[in-house]
Amino acid sequence: MQYIKNIQIFIFLSIKLSFDNYFNISMFEFINKKIPNQKKESYTGNREYKRYLDGGTDEDLLQEIKKNKNLKNVHIHHLKEIKINYKINKRATQLRYRLIEGKGKALYMIGVEDNGNVDGITMEKLLDSIDFLHKISYTIQAKIKNIRIYKGNLVDKYICTARIYLDNYDYDYII
Repeated sequence: MQYIKNIQIFIFLSIKLSFDNYFNISMFEFINKKIPNQKKESYTGNREYKRYLDGGTDEDLLQEIKKNKNLKNVHIHHLKEIKINYKINKRATQLRYRLIEGKGKALYMIGVEDNGNVDGITMEKLLDSIDFLHKISYTIQAKIKNIRIYKGNLVDKYICTARIYLDNYDYDYII
């Protein structure tokens, strides 16, 4: 039964994400085991934990519009674009910091809490997070070399590790 579920997940991933054309990922693996809880995330170093990555929901945006009367005259589509670009740039700065700390290498763990708990997230949320991570990496010309997906501690929840590199790491260029 588990084998069939793994095949279904892989097919789902293949359809949702086009690794060869869009992501430029060297390696993708689904590993049929759980990873242990991690140590608490450090403010320094090249390792970053994220519960998930996304640009926010339409509901979040509508709440902001209701709070700020000046935004009512701006088309919601433009606001959504602005908000997503802001989040991408904010997360790209964070990724750049992790790459500097790791001398051109960073490890992102998606589905992991800051305290190191690895309960995981749904496959759909994980795939959306991988898509967002690609946008962040692309912004600073970093490459995702490999992605590994593991089982989370909770049923039907998953964890993703992504190794990110700068091809020609040059400290002066990054800063």
